[in-house]
Amino acid sequence: MILENYDMFGAVERTAGALRNILDYHGVVAPHTGEPFTEALLMGIGGGLGAEYATWAFIGIDSKSPGKSRLYLRFHHVKNYVEKGEETAIYKIAARIGAQLRVKKTASRAKGFTNLVEPLKEGHPVITGLAVWESLKLQREVKARYEEHPHLYGPLLYDEFVHFLPYYSLPYGWVKGHLAIVYGVDEEANQAYIADWSNKPLTISLDELAEARGVVNRIKNTTIVVEPPTSAPQLEKAVQAGIRDCYRGLLEGYMSAVRVEAWKVMGSHMGSYKDKLSWSRLFSEPVLLFDALTRLHAQIDFLNSDGGALRSSYSDFLLEASEILHKPELREVAVQFADVGTRWDDLEALALPDDIPLLRETRFAAVEWNNAFKVKGQSATEEVEAKAERIKDIREEVAHAFPLTDKELLNFLRELGSHVLEIYETERAALTALKTAVS
Repeated sequence: MILENYDMFGAVERTAGALRNILDYHGVVAPHTGEPFTEALLMGIGGGLGAEYATWAFIGIDSKSPGKSRLYLRFHHVKNYVEKGEETAIYKIAARIGAQLRVKKTASRAKGFTNLVEPLKEGHPVITGLAVWESLKLQREVKARYEEHPHLYGPLLYDEFVHFLPYYSLPYGWVKGHLAIVYGVDEEANQAYIADWSNKPLTISLDELAEARGVVNRIKNTTIVVEPPTSAPQLEKAVQAGIRDCYRGLLEGYMSAVRVEAWKVMGSHMGSYKDKLSWSRLFSEPVLLFDALTRLHAQIDFLNSDGGALRSSYSDFLLEASEILHKPELREVAVQFADVGTRWDDLEALALPDDIPLLRETRFAAVEWNNAFKVKGQSATEEVEAKAERIKDIREEVAHAFPLTDKELLNFLRELGSHVLEIYETERAALTALKTAVS
C-alpha cells in the first residue's frame, strides 16, 4: 500500500516537520493565511525552544574499562519522543490545533507492522520512530574493531549501536533516533517509503524498517496517525500557550539543567581548567574533545535545526505570532532571537575554526554531508559516504594528537566558554522580553 499522491518531504525540527507534512497532505490550512501551516508556527505552538546540557561517562562493550565522557545537548522544547503523553511537543501541537492522534505501541514486531499497514490502507501516512543506530552489541566484527581501537569506539556508542539506517552513512553518533513518516509499504518489492528530513523520498527494506523501529525503547514500534482538525483552531490561544511554555520552561523550569542556565553551566565548564567537570578534564583525550566539538557543531547547524540552534526558526515563529496576536512588539523580540541564533552560529564556527585546518575541514565536510543528503537524498549516497569516511579519517588522525598545544587548547576552550556565557546573557534577555511582551 503506497499513498501515490504523497509528496511532502523535508523537515528542520523533526516533530513539527512531520506534523506539518501530514497536515499539508490532508489539505489542512492555517486560518490566518489560508495556506498550509508553517513548520515554525507548529514548533512554536508546541513550546518552541528548550535547553539542556549534560555530560556523562559511557561504558561500552568492556564494562570494566573507565567510562568515556560524552556531550549531550538539547535545543528544542521537551523531548521529541512519545513518552510522556501530553507533556511532549507532538501532543501539545495536536491538541492546540484540534488534531487527534491515534498512538499505538507494542513490543511485537509483527503487531507493529500491522499497526503501520492498517492506517496506510485508510489513506493515512504514519509517523513512526526510527533509530539511526541498530543494536549489534555482540557482533563479532564490531567487538574485534573495538578491541583493536578502544580509544576510538568507546565514547561514541560504536560498540553498542553501529549499524546505520542505510540512507544516512553517518560518520559517528550525531543522533540515535527520531520521528519520521512512512507513506508506503510494498511487501512484494520488500520496500518501505519514507519521508524524513531529506527533501527527497527515501526507501529502505522492510527488514531495515523493522530493525530501525525496534531499537529505541521509548519509540519502539510506535505508530502515530494524525486525524486532521474538523474545525478551525483557536489559533491565538494556541500561540499564546506555546509562548508561555517556552519562556516558563527556560526561565522557570524545575531544574537549572533544563533552563537557560544550562548555557551558563556549559560556558563555565568550557572555560575552566580547575573544575572536575571542566572540558579540559572531561574531554582530556583528543578524540573525546573532537567528538564533543563536532557534536556541538552538528546540533547547532543542522541536526534538528537549520542553523542557530533553532533560535533562528523561533524568530520566524515570533514574526508570524506577532500577526496572529496583533502584537507588533513581538517583532522586536523576534529580532532578539535572530541575534541569539547568529551567536549560536558563531559558536559552531568557533568550535571547528578556520585557523585549525583539520577542524575546518571537518566542519566543511559535515555541512557538505548534510547538504548533499538534504537536497539529493539517496542519489547522493556516494558523496555522503565519502564525506563520512573523510570525517572518520580526520577523527582517527586527531585521536593521536590534537592539533593544539596544551596552552593553546586552554585558550581555545576559554574563548568558547566566554562566547557561550555571552549567548546565555543574550538568550536570557530575549526570553525576558518575550515574557514581558505577552504578559
